[in-house]
Amino acid sequence: MLSDVEYSTKMEVLKMKVYYNAIVELFCVLLDAWEAADLGERLREWWWVVHNPNLLDSKPPGNGKLNKRQERALQLAREFGRVTNATMRGSFPLYHPETIRLDLCSLVDRGLLARHGMNKTTYYVLLQQPNVRRRRCDRDG
Repeated sequence: MLSDVEYSTKMEVLKMKVYYNAIVELFCVLLDAWEAADLGERLREWWWVVHNPNLLDSKPPGNGKLNKRQERALQLAREFGRVTNATMRGSFPLYHPETIRLDLCSLVDRGLLARHGMNKTTYYVLLQQPNVRRRRCDRDG
């Protein structure tokens, strides 16, 4: 049985490890975004969402350019015929899965990809054929 002093020391060490891991993760994400040169775009999107919570279904203002994740998604779709959230997470492990999903949904909304399946079976293909029906991205994708 641990004494009160030993227990509090052990808890402090655990807290320090948690803080350290959080700082390292934040640093990696910021470094990756900085290297990708899309940090400004990501911050603008974040700012827009925070200050327009009632307009979440509309698109944030942007410059119309694709970010590196979206370009990679199109490249994977061209190479393999499809792209999934899991394959994108493999290419960009430092990004949150929701960021990847939003990138794929943005490509669907722009008319560049078509979404098929639901939940974990969702995959995206290039929208080249005129008979492919576009399906709006929802939260379950």
